[in-house]
This record gives sequence, C-alpha cells and structure tokens, in this order.
Amino acid sequence: MKDRRLLLEDEIEELRDRLNQIREERDLLNLEARRWLEKKREMLEELRRIKSEISKINSKKRILNARINELKDAVKADREAAKMKSSTLKELDKRLRMLRVKGALGKEELERKIEEIDWKIQTSSLTLKEEERLVERVKCFEKQLQLYRKIENLRRERDTLRDRVRSLQEEIPQLFKRRRELKRILTELRGEADRIKREIDEYNRRYLECKGRAEESHSRYVDILCRIKKLQRELHMIEEEERSKRIEELKRKLKKEAIEKLNLKKKLTFEEFKILAEEGKI
Repeated sequence: MKDRRLLLEDEIEELRDRLNQIREERDLLNLEARRWLEKKREMLEELRRIKSEISKINSKKRILNARINELKDAVKADREAAKMKSSTLKELDKRLRMLRVKGALGKEELERKIEEIDWKIQTSSLTLKEEERLVERVKCFEKQLQLYRKIENLRRERDTLRDRVRSLQEEIPQLFKRRRELKRILTELRGEADRIKREIDEYNRRYLECKGRAEESHSRYVDILCRIKKLQRELHMIEEEERSKRIEELKRKLKKEAIEKLNLKKKLTFEEFKILAEEGKI
C-alpha cells in the first residue's frame, strides 16, 4: 500500500510538471494566435481603406468618361453646325457674287446710300411721289444690305463654333491624360489590395494553425488534469485507509496497555478508560 502511495505521489508530481509545461505552451500559442489575429484585423482595415479609395477613383473615372463623351458629342454637334453654316455661306456668297456681277453695290456703299437718302427725306422738301420713290429705294438697298449682314452673322457664328471646337479639342487630351493617370492609380491600388488579401489569408492561416495547436494543448491539459484528479482521489483513499489502520493499531496498543494497567490496578487515562468501556471490559 505504501509503495502504491509513493508511486501515486510521484506520478501526480510528474503530471503537475507536465501540466505546467502544457499550460505555458497553450498560453504562448494563444498569445501568438492573438497577434496573428490582430495583424489580420489591421490588414482588413487597410483593405477597407483601399477599397474605399478604389470606389472614389472609379467614381471620378465615371465622371471623367461622361465628360469626355459629352465633349466628343459637343465637338461633333459643333462641327456639324459649323459645316451647315459654311454650306449656307457658300450659297449666300455665290448669290452675292451674282448680284455684284449685275451691278449690286458693296456693303459700305449701300450703307452710305441709305444714310444719304434718309438725310434727304428728312431735310428736303419733297413731293409725296418723290418721297415714296426714295423710300422704295431705301427698301431695295436694305434688302441688299440684309444679305451682307446675314453673311456676316453666319460667318461670325461659324467662326465661334470653330473656336469652340478647337477649345474642346484642347480640353479632351487633358481629360484623356487624367483618365490614364486614374487608371494607373487604380492598377496600383488593385495590386496593393491583392497583396493585402494574400497577407490576410496568410495571417488567417497562421492564426488558425496556432489556435488549433492551442486547442490541442488545452485538450491535453484537460486530460492530464482529469488524470491528476483521478490519482488524487485514489491517493486520498489510500491515505484514508492508512489513517484508519494507524488508528486501529493505536487503539489496539492503548487497549493492551489499558488491560495491563487494569490488571496491575494502575490508574487509567480517559482514553484508556474509554477504549475499555467500548470493549465492555469495565
């Protein structure tokens, strides 16, 4: 029995040492797992930031594309409008040349003639017939003058359209350049996002590995702890049994001494008296 008790004590002590080692191993693995998890969370936050930046740049790119398409449409529309005005101008110029061949006056001369006639009507004493004749001449000159003015207006409008086309064409390459820059930034950000995703996967793998090993250590820890408790219960039973035997041995010894003292008519102690009384010897 004593040998068994010593064996149990040695085994319990050995298991306690192993338990401390496993607990330290488990705690270190959990600490390492928390570090990998924290790194993963940091990278997830960085990934969210990059995705937000990518979203903003995509929004800018969409606005830029819309502006480019708008400018292209405007250039096309202005070119068509300028082309139509140029076509109309050719027809009017042709018409004007035909009138000039027939003796039509130039613009400045028409304006001068109109001013002279207006002045004459206002300052001269004219008969009604003469005035009507002069008014008709003014109307004829005004009609010819309208052709000159129409040509000037059309030319001015055409030139304005051409200037606007040139201005828009100068803006479009700048927008293309800006779009290329945004594409470059997007490519870099997406590459960075892919790199971070790989890091997150690696950190997650290491976290799960450490967590798994920590759980294995904890399982071994629990198994050993259960084993220690089982051995402690067995040890306790052995100690209780040994204690009972010692008590019984002590009682026998006291009983023997008490009987001897009783036979010699010596004074008994309370314990000796109690033992003899229990045995019915007194």
